[in-house]
Amino acid sequence: MRNQDRALAPQEKIQARKQERQLSLEYPAETFLDGHTKNVIIGIIFILLGLVIFVMCLLPNTGIVARQVSHFLLLLLGKGAYLFPFIFFVAGSACISMRVREMLALRLTLGAFVIFFALLILCALATPVPSSSGDIAALMFNSDTVVAYGGYIGALFAWMGLITVGVYVSIVIALGIMFIGATLIGFSPLRSLAALHSFITQRKEARAAQQVAADCQPVESFQNIPVNAYDTYEGYDRAGSDADVAACDVTQAVWDPTRIPLAGTTVLNTSASSGDSVGKHQGQQRARRNGYTSLSGGASDQSAYSDAYGDDPTSVLPLRTGQALLQDKAHCKSSSLAHTASQGCGNAPTSSTSSARTVSCASGDSKQTNPHATRTPSSKQHSQSLPSAPVQSGTGAVVDAFSDEDDSFELPSMTLLKTSTKTRQSASFDKELAETAARLQQTLADFGIMATVVDWIAGPTVTLFEIDLPAGVRVSRIMSLSDDIALALAAPGVRIFAPIPRTHYVGIEVPNATRENVFLGDILKEAHGGPLEIAIGKDVEGRAIISDLAKMPHLLIGGTTGSGKSVGINSMIMSMLMRATPRQVRFIMIDPKRVEFSPYNGIPHLYVPVVTEAKEAASALSWGVAEMERRLKVFSKVGAKNIAQYNEKVAQEKQRLAELARQQEQAENASDDSAYETGGADEPLASEKTVLLTDNVSTAAPFSTQQTNDTTQASTLPDDHLPYIVIIIDELADLMMNVGKEVEFSISRIAQLARAAGIHLIVATQRPSANVVTGLIKANITNRMSFNVASGLDSRVILDTAGAEALIGNGDLLLSKPEFAKPVRIQGCFVSEEEIFSVVEQLKSQGEPEYHTDILKTNLITLGDSMPDGSGGSVEADDPKLWEAADIVVASGLGSTSNIQRKLSVGYARAGRIMDMLEQKGIVGAANGSRPREVLVDMMELEALKAFEQND
Repeated sequence: MRNQDRALAPQEKIQARKQERQLSLEYPAETFLDGHTKNVIIGIIFILLGLVIFVMCLLPNTGIVARQVSHFLLLLLGKGAYLFPFIFFVAGSACISMRVREMLALRLTLGAFVIFFALLILCALATPVPSSSGDIAALMFNSDTVVAYGGYIGALFAWMGLITVGVYVSIVIALGIMFIGATLIGFSPLRSLAALHSFITQRKEARAAQQVAADCQPVESFQNIPVNAYDTYEGYDRAGSDADVAACDVTQAVWDPTRIPLAGTTVLNTSASSGDSVGKHQGQQRARRNGYTSLSGGASDQSAYSDAYGDDPTSVLPLRTGQALLQDKAHCKSSSLAHTASQGCGNAPTSSTSSARTVSCASGDSKQTNPHATRTPSSKQHSQSLPSAPVQSGTGAVVDAFSDEDDSFELPSMTLLKTSTKTRQSASFDKELAETAARLQQTLADFGIMATVVDWIAGPTVTLFEIDLPAGVRVSRIMSLSDDIALALAAPGVRIFAPIPRTHYVGIEVPNATRENVFLGDILKEAHGGPLEIAIGKDVEGRAIISDLAKMPHLLIGGTTGSGKSVGINSMIMSMLMRATPRQVRFIMIDPKRVEFSPYNGIPHLYVPVVTEAKEAASALSWGVAEMERRLKVFSKVGAKNIAQYNEKVAQEKQRLAELARQQEQAENASDDSAYETGGADEPLASEKTVLLTDNVSTAAPFSTQQTNDTTQASTLPDDHLPYIVIIIDELADLMMNVGKEVEFSISRIAQLARAAGIHLIVATQRPSANVVTGLIKANITNRMSFNVASGLDSRVILDTAGAEALIGNGDLLLSKPEFAKPVRIQGCFVSEEEIFSVVEQLKSQGEPEYHTDILKTNLITLGDSMPDGSGGSVEADDPKLWEAADIVVASGLGSTSNIQRKLSVGYARAGRIMDMLEQKGIVGAANGSRPREVLVDMMELEALKAFEQND
């Protein structure tokens, strides 16, 4: 009995448990948090944790814990520390949104972590490493390197891959790991391909259904096209012309080609040739195959464009949008305008295609071409059908397009110039740059600067390395290491500047081991503006640098012997000779060395032979001042602000007078009166006409409004338009030594006022010292170019900043312009003597130059009674204590008037005059209020200036 009770006890317990379970299912107990709420809370915690980590990484200085956590994550994960919080965001979002498939949240989190791990390896593999394996480990596990790239985790696996399988296999493995992570998230390549195939299939079926539905609709459904317009062949032609205009005046997106129904076959009562009908039928069939239809019956709606674009009137052009559509629209308008003008000139029969018809207007007579021609008129034919107009050059000067001289003068061919035929080997060159970047970064690390080479830009001569300095490192520290960096890189010199424009990086320019040739032919082909555009070279990024001298408007050049200064000047001269006629540009070349510009003697662009004597050079510059003043007076009388407006008025006035002369001649021929002989007797001889260099032009009224006598008006018109005048001085120091004050005065006057007059200066010197390039000259010539110079002081004289002393010669230059924040480094273009000789011979073969030797014989500007030696005149003599005061100022480094007054025991007025004399000689700078003036020279330069003045 007792055993039976023991056997029943477990059964009762089991039965009791079943009853309790059934009761719990029928009446569930209320819990504090259900499963979904728990998931939401866990997701919020993950997101909050990720947000906290992200803020700590971005703002590490907000607290001690934030600083330590940020530093730890940066060391462990590198740049991946900023992506690490997004794993928490993914996990939190998955926990919040996923209710049923709880394992999906784990898959998303795991997949994101695998992708993140692969990214760390790829970041670490991007570290610029040297060739030796020992250096690889030292560099990759450097604390600054791991922070900048993939951290210790990425560096460990990347290092293992580099020493075992190499960089490329490691990249493939990392990409494979990333693909595995994407698969865990849910990306399936098979499903993606299936979805793409399904999309393409549905798109084709939809287009086929639209085409079948459109074939059922007749062409009369178009309300904007009258059906009777196609009853005759002429109506078809007019409809085509209207379609041309309509296609140009509205955007192409008005009608969707896929929604326009195909028109039925239209019967045209025409007598056109079989060739035309076959062409239209082929165009219609081609349009049907492409699913297009036209507004004119059968061909594509874009066949309206075919008449204006292609040779085949039935060709179908693809749809164009954006900028291409705007260009097409402008092209269509110009074509329609030319066609309308040709129709207005004569009554030509209607041809098969409106745009295939060309009517030329010559002396009011109309000529008809082949009516069955299917080729569209060329641009030259269009231009002949329109009235001729002046052609405006890039500098603003209006040049008559049909000038006799321009028609007879032929510009040199570009084939006379050499172009580069070979380039550097990209693979070996990239490897060389990578090794240089690694050595540069290691050199900076050796000196305690944990900087990073983030990028480099390879130019023709130098490579610009972009350096990212760590926080707290002064720029002056890296600036002071230029010699050490050059020694470590085995370079002749490096140039360091900060910052690189539009970045926060420091730039280090390192010369390339192999230089790229930059020829004038490579640069000049990019010039498409006015005749005064000069080719300079290529910048660090390999872009062609071309400047317009008409906008600069003057240029100051400095550079020592062998730096490439003379070649650069020859490139500028050749740039203008290749693109400008003597009617547009004239030259005055001053060459005290007698050998630089001698090849140009005899070209028709010269006003005078190449000037070699100092006094003749001073006279030529003085004539330039007088010519400038004369031109400005003429501009003032005719109401022109500059030479461009003046030449435009000349062209307009010539056209007006020519029209008046033609009308007068017609009237005289009709009346057959003797007044023609009476009026012709009063006409001045050709020798009495005004010329450019005489004084009566300045007093003439070129554009008189009196209409009493047309021949009198023609006599007051200047002889042709005014050309640009470019004065080129190869060596300023020699002129300043012999005729210094007169040359300085003339250069300053021309630089101040001659831009509007069209007179421009290119001044070069081998000795850019303060007594040669004076403050007055520098103040008026703001565009400057410096080749390699001897010292940083010479660089400051030319560019107002150091840097030119670090150039490596052979055309390496710095260009400073007012719009540049810092001087731009450029590799100047090269032109050989053979190229110069061939171009000069081609120019000489077209005519002899018309020299005006009076420019060299008459000094038109008088500065004083003692002008023959160029030493003075109205300028007062130097004070006897001038050089004693100069010694005091340079020794003390203070340009103070009171200091001179106290040391020399002179009055304040005399001390002030001495200070003004020191400023004129370039020893001190301009007045700076109550502060002492800046001293511009040192003792060595002062002694050289004393010797220079004694020789003068």
